[in-house]
Amino acid sequence: LESLASLLRRYGTDEDCCCSFLDYYSRESPRCTRFDEHACFHIEGLPTSAIYKALPGWCLLSKKHAEQVINLPDKLGGKELYPLFKSVWAPEEVFFPTALSLVGTLPGSEVVQMSIMWAKWDERAKGSQRAHPIVYDGNFGEKLVTRARNEGYMFMRKFKQKLNLDDWERITFRKSGNKREGVDSDTTIDGKRLKR
Repeated sequence: LESLASLLRRYGTDEDCCCSFLDYYSRESPRCTRFDEHACFHIEGLPTSAIYKALPGWCLLSKKHAEQVINLPDKLGGKELYPLFKSVWAPEEVFFPTALSLVGTLPGSEVVQMSIMWAKWDERAKGSQRAHPIVYDGNFGEKLVTRARNEGYMFMRKFKQKLNLDDWERITFRKSGNKREGVDSDTTIDGKRLKR
């Protein structure tokens, strides 16, 4: 919770935060790929200008914005929005930013255009490989966690291999001691030295 409070303070908010966090983009954005155009930005029944995508799909909605999304069917004359997304690739990445657009919040000053999830994509990847974030197996260490924190992230992905819980706890919660033999701040949890 300390990290969340710090993040909210950074963006000038308080306990009654009306600020949401999602790294969104529209069809006109340079981030929009041809795949996005065909798989995400053609939703029958919605104007293309109202459709947005958030990548990574994790978002943090303020209470105000969550209530607006929940109450959106009332504004649409009782029509549910979610069935329109049944043929959308990764609908969770499109639903929330589009819903915020439909209630008039996005784009706008109440939405910080960043995610709370550390996830990076290889821009050089081709085809289906672009659909998946970079895997950080063997690279989880204090430097990576510090970099993510310094950039304002609260969660990280993608790790496929198991992490040693003691090392994860020590690094994540900045605990001293309890290091496995041979593991220090310049070493990842698999024992490899970090490149400087």
